[in-house]
Amino acid sequence: MANSLVSLLDVTKRKGNDQVVGLLEDTLTYAPELGAIMGRPINGTQYKTVHRTLPTVAFRKANDGSDTVKSNYRQLLKECALIDGQIQLDKAVADAEASSSPGPEATIEDLKYNEAQGVVMATYITVGAQMYYGTSSDANGFAGINAVTSSLNAAKNTNPVVIGAGGTTASVQSSAYLIWENLQGAHFIFGNNSGFNMMPEWRIQQVQGNNSKPMTAYVNNLQGWIGFAINHPLSVGRIGNINLATDNKPLTDALVAKALSYIPLQMRAEYNANLNGAGPSKFGPGLKLLMNPIVAYGLQASRTATTDRAGGVDGAQAFPKLPSESNGIPIILTDSIVNTEAVLT
Repeated sequence: MANSLVSLLDVTKRKGNDQVVGLLEDTLTYAPELGAIMGRPINGTQYKTVHRTLPTVAFRKANDGSDTVKSNYRQLLKECALIDGQIQLDKAVADAEASSSPGPEATIEDLKYNEAQGVVMATYITVGAQMYYGTSSDANGFAGINAVTSSLNAAKNTNPVVIGAGGTTASVQSSAYLIWENLQGAHFIFGNNSGFNMMPEWRIQQVQGNNSKPMTAYVNNLQGWIGFAINHPLSVGRIGNINLATDNKPLTDALVAKALSYIPLQMRAEYNANLNGAGPSKFGPGLKLLMNPIVAYGLQASRTATTDRAGGVDGAQAFPKLPSESNGIPIILTDSIVNTEAVLT
């Protein structure tokens, strides 16, 4: 990908706008994953997990012996990937804007701020897509949920739960994703004991221009090591083949209940504890259900309309409310999940 620099045309376009309205975003992708899913720092950029399968213990008759048993162990490697947003601002371009505006220093700082804020927002979008689609989204990024949920499979205690809503039209499907947000389950990992960092001060240095020749520029970058740990194979799940437009196969509460029936009760502990009036799991917040607005609309439309007595109208049928949960599992809306997924088989 070619380097992108802020041009004099970009600077000109920023001038003359309504100062009350301010800067408007043409890219309105809502990607809450980094804020909605817990994360933790780790030493270095990778770590190993040890998984244990318990032995089978049996009864025996008096005076008989018993087989010796043992647990089985396996080791998996979790890795972070380097994300790096480089920012270069031609010093001459920035100075040209400053010289024609009152308060030149404030003008330059405003431009730097806009560029830095844009990189931060773009990072959220990149990480959001990567969490689901992994290396098919960016080959240099970390592995995502789809790497372990690429085919229908509801086998308990062995593989992530993947069930289908029944959509069959190619390349127009979507999914809802179950995540057990937990240190022993799924969460973000940040390498080198740090999150994302941007240099506190912009530097002036020589860089290559668009013609590959040197120029002087203000430079900065956002950088960090990030991965998505799936420490237990059942800590992520997927309800795929959701397509309302052509297949009339929406997400329903029944499908969510079916997926939950394969989730171990330990992972449903917070929901069960809340039902019993107890506290949440000490290892993490618990299960969450992520979907895009189109999938959420299908779930909303699949529910029974309620009787509306507001406004003096008794017995009128109201359209179901936008769902905030299903089967007690909170819903998180995101634009990171696309409506162009392949059909799962």
